[in-house]
Amino acid sequence: MQSFRIIHWIALLFCSLLLAGQLAAQVAVNQDNSSPDPSAMLDVKSTDKGLLIPRLSSAQRTSIAAPATGLMVFDNTTDSFWYYNGTAWKEITLNTDDQTLSLSGTMLSIEDGNSVELSGLSAANSWSQTGNAGTTNGVDFIGTTDNVALDFRVNNQRGLRLIPKDDNSVNVIGGYSGNSISAGANSATIAGGGSPGSANSVTAYGGTVGGGTGNTVSETSSVVSGGEANTASGEGSTVAGGILNTASGNGATVAGGEENQATGNYSFAAGLAARALHPGSFVWNGDSDYSPFSSTANKQFLIKAPGGVGIGLNNPSEALEVNGNVRANAFLTPSSRRWKTNIQTFENALETVQQLRGVTYDWKETGKHDIGLIAEEVGAVIPEVVRFEANGTDVQSVDYPRLVAVLIEAVKTQQSEITALQAQNKAFEQRLLKLEAACQQVQAENSNSKK
Repeated sequence: MQSFRIIHWIALLFCSLLLAGQLAAQVAVNQDNSSPDPSAMLDVKSTDKGLLIPRLSSAQRTSIAAPATGLMVFDNTTDSFWYYNGTAWKEITLNTDDQTLSLSGTMLSIEDGNSVELSGLSAANSWSQTGNAGTTNGVDFIGTTDNVALDFRVNNQRGLRLIPKDDNSVNVIGGYSGNSISAGANSATIAGGGSPGSANSVTAYGGTVGGGTGNTVSETSSVVSGGEANTASGEGSTVAGGILNTASGNGATVAGGEENQATGNYSFAAGLAARALHPGSFVWNGDSDYSPFSSTANKQFLIKAPGGVGIGLNNPSEALEVNGNVRANAFLTPSSRRWKTNIQTFENALETVQQLRGVTYDWKETGKHDIGLIAEEVGAVIPEVVRFEANGTDVQSVDYPRLVAVLIEAVKTQQSEITALQAQNKAFEQRLLKLEAACQQVQAENSNSKK
C-alpha cells in the first residue's frame, strides 16, 4: 500500500512537470493535434467553434483593478469589445461619425493617435485644401483617365457632374442632382439651378441652361439663360430669363419678362404676354394686364407702351415723342370717310385765320431761331388743333397739319371774294367802256356842230 502511494505521487509530479514545460513554451488548442504556429504563444484552431473571451457588464469592466495595457473584454452592456490602452478603456468600433481624420503627407491619422501609412501616396501627387504650387499645365490635373462620369458632391448631394462623350466632348451638369442631359445630346451644359420638382433639362446638341428652375432646351444650339419654366425649342433660339417664356421659332429670342412667345423664325418678344407669331416680327408689350399683344404679319415692329415712346428724351407725353428732327417720305394721317360722322364744312375760316398771328421766336432751351404760332393764341381761336396739359388749362403744343383744313376753307372764301370782285371789276370795266364810247360820241357830235 505504501509503495502504491509513492508511485502515485511520482506520476503526479511527472505530469505536473510535463504540463508546466508546455505552458512555459507555446500552446496549441485544436482537434487535429497540430503544432502551434511558431509566431504565436497561443494558437487556437477550429472549423466549427470560436474563441470566447470574458464577458462583463460596463460596471464590471470599469471595476477591474489595475487593468493591464492590452487587456480585452466583451462588454455585454454595449455589445462591443473593449481594450485598455494603458490610460483608459477604448471601444473597438467601426463607427467613425464622431472621429476626426487628418492627412499629413502619407500618414492618415484618426483621433486618439491611431494612424495608417498610405503607401504609394506622396505629397507631390495630392491636392491641398489650401491650393497647390508648382503644377505643370497639361500634366497635373484633377479628374479621371477612363470614360466614366465624374461627380463632385456638397452635403453628400451631387453638385457637379462631368460626362465624357464619344465625340470627345464633355457634358456638364451643375446644380440640383435631378438636372439632366439626355444621352443623345453632346456638348451640352447645365450650369446650375434646378430644384425638386423643377429640374432643368437639355435634350439637344449644344443646348445650354444657365440656371434657374424648370427650364428646358430641346433643340440644337439653343439657350435658356435662367428664370423659371422657360423653354427654348427652336434651333438656335434664346430665352434670356423671366417666367413661362417660349422661343420656338428658329433663331427666335425672348429677352425676358413673363408669358412671352417668339414662335416665328428670327422673331423677338419681350415684356408681358408679347406674341411674335410671324417670321421677322418684333413685339414689345409694356402693358401689365396679361392681355396678349400679337403680331399680325411678317416683319412687323410692334411696340405697346402705355406711357409713351420717347426718342432722345425720357418723359414722353405722347404715344411717340422725338427730341430732334424726323425725316420721312410722308406722314400719313387716318382720314377716310369710313371712320367719320357729323361731317360739316368749317365756317368762317377766313375770319378765323385773320385772328391768328405768325411769329418769329427763339427757343429758350436751345436758343434756336424759329417761326410758327403761339399755342395759347391758337387755342383761343381753334382749340381743336391745340394740345393741353393734364390740367386742361395750360397749352402744350399745336397740331400744325390740322390747320390745313382751316387754311383751305379760308383760301376758298378769299378766292370767292376775289372772284366776286373780279366780276364786279369786269362789270365796271364794261360800264367804263360804254361811258368812254358815249363821251367820244358826244365829243364827235359837238365837233360837227361847230363846223
